[in-house]
Amino acid sequence: MPRKVELRILYENRDVTKAIEDYLISLTYTDSTEKADTLSLELYNEAKEFSLTSYPTPDAEISAFIDGYPCGKFRIDSVRRNLYTFQIESTAIRRTSEIHKTKRNRNFKNTSLKKIVTQIAEENSLQPVVKVDDIEIENLQQNQQTDAEFLKVLADRWNCYLKIQPDRLFFVERDEFENQEPIATITENQLIDIDLEDQVYAVFRSCTVYYHDSVKNKDLSYTCVLKNVPVGEEIKLHEKVETLEQAKKRAIAELKKRNRWRTSGTVTVEGNTSLVAGAVVRLELGDLFSGNYLIEESSHRVDSSGYQTVLTVRRIS
Repeated sequence: MPRKVELRILYENRDVTKAIEDYLISLTYTDSTEKADTLSLELYNEAKEFSLTSYPTPDAEISAFIDGYPCGKFRIDSVRRNLYTFQIESTAIRRTSEIHKTKRNRNFKNTSLKKIVTQIAEENSLQPVVKVDDIEIENLQQNQQTDAEFLKVLADRWNCYLKIQPDRLFFVERDEFENQEPIATITENQLIDIDLEDQVYAVFRSCTVYYHDSVKNKDLSYTCVLKNVPVGEEIKLHEKVETLEQAKKRAIAELKKRNRWRTSGTVTVEGNTSLVAGAVVRLELGDLFSGNYLIEESSHRVDSSGYQTVLTVRRIS
């Protein structure tokens, strides 16, 4: 028998739970490590209640709670009318849009990765949460990019998570997440469904970064080899780095990035609001797929069949 779940929905700060409960087909809340959180409502609309008399106002605010857990505040992005249903899609509210809209041209000189990210966060009135192995930077150009686009490039380059919330900016090394202890152990008999894939042959063993040493005025290279990977492909990067230390960090970051999704997939369990993106879970499956997995995305769906949580995960150990 499906577990009964208490939902609470606010529209423009008005509690509309009772008004729509007879029409609600499903509610889906998705929490991600890097993408903006989303909320989707599907409503029964045969008499056109929602596409005629109760059409949502543009940019309206909506909030939801699952068993008291606050999913957050969202702005309605789009509405979709099907034959007998009405679907509302919304995205977590951004307090400021300048970080996503204004393109900039500027140079950062004699600084560091941590200082650049912190500066951009503060310029956009966001609290910086920056946890990185700091990297000294002599000269870096932001060229016709929004601050969000520029930060995404830096995050990809140095193997960091980037997430921009309404009041905070997270820029955190992936190792910070991966080194956590599991918050829960999920066994085979707790699974509703599972779909994991191990890409046995898509493994990268080494990365060579070619760079120019301005002090020695020489073209040099650095190669990083993963000792725990006996067989795998080689990566060659021809790109600008300023020092040997940067070349080392860049090679390691690229190897981690390429191998990140080697063993990954989805896990479906009974609904659980504690299973959030960025947490680690232990899967005990009785075979070689057992291990610790990082939750990259957590999708919570409540409908007539009950409450389920679908986790997008990747193996970290």
